[in-house]
Amino acid sequence: MSSHGSGHAARAPWISCRPNLSVLLVVLLTTGCRLSEARQMQPQHVNLSTGAWLQPKTKNGKPHTTYLPTQAREAIALLPHSEDFIFDGLPGQCWSLNGAGKAWQSSARPMLGLAGRAPA
Repeated sequence: MSSHGSGHAARAPWISCRPNLSVLLVVLLTTGCRLSEARQMQPQHVNLSTGAWLQPKTKNGKPHTTYLPTQAREAIALLPHSEDFIFDGLPGQCWSLNGAGKAWQSSARPMLGLAGRAPA
């Protein structure tokens, strides 16, 4: 389930600062999925060739397939990850909400010129 992208994401300066956060933001912005859904993305449920991402457990309890656009597939293909999760946290766990929040506060907000501003 791997794909070789064109490498555009690898050249973007924001990818190199925090790759996991950068890819997470690409997935969130291009799919509109919930943060909790993206953090729990598992490699066995993602087909980078077709873009199909099966979410076996959703908020309403029903499985759902989301189709990942090219930008998201290319970004995911560049991100090293375990066999358990695309966005790794502690061994065998997905990236925690707290960990993702800290990465946002320390990296993305300052880079976007939002440091020191309260969220709207």
